[in-house]
Amino acid sequence: MNNPLFKHPSFELPLNWMVRNFNTTYLLVGDYLNRWNELIFSESDMSVAAEKSEQQGLDFCNTLVHQFECIPPPSQILLWKPLLHWPEFETCAQEINLAFKHNSEFRDSLNASAESFIQTQINKGATPIVGYQKAFEYSQMYLLEELAVFSLLAKNTINIQIYPGTQLPILSQISKIDPEHIPKSLLESKFIELRIKKK
Repeated sequence: MNNPLFKHPSFELPLNWMVRNFNTTYLLVGDYLNRWNELIFSESDMSVAAEKSEQQGLDFCNTLVHQFECIPPPSQILLWKPLLHWPEFETCAQEINLAFKHNSEFRDSLNASAESFIQTQINKGATPIVGYQKAFEYSQMYLLEELAVFSLLAKNTINIQIYPGTQLPILSQISKIDPEHIPKSLLESKFIELRIKKK
């Protein structure tokens, strides 16, 4: 929700590419997921953080409709919170937590991403309103939930996942690390990075 790329006119390029190259497309909005970041940097109450994040998601969708009305829309926009109520989500979350607990390469990669995110935000001038350890734990929760949803989507045939930018490191490393306990749905998915080059 805080990535300026998705509010920039250049976002039309990957969106248009996606719609042109796939018969069925989904736009996944990480609105409710962003509550973990709100808890790190802005809000001390979970319900307030969740409400704020969901409103950001609605604002984003409204902006998207008006900004890119000249191109075909995705087949479906997926808001985050309803996905957590899909029947398979709890199983996916348990599988990801199992991988985190028992697969050291998976755990180390995820922890490195959690720490890198916090440090990057601090370097940009954002100050956590919680202690560093709590901020790190919230960042872990963000990533574990994100991967559980990616696994959920893959199990429901949405297994080509495209990000206009750099993918989460664990996703680009997943074919090279020990596969023990990592959900088969993630191992068999394709995670694509799209780069926009200036002419």
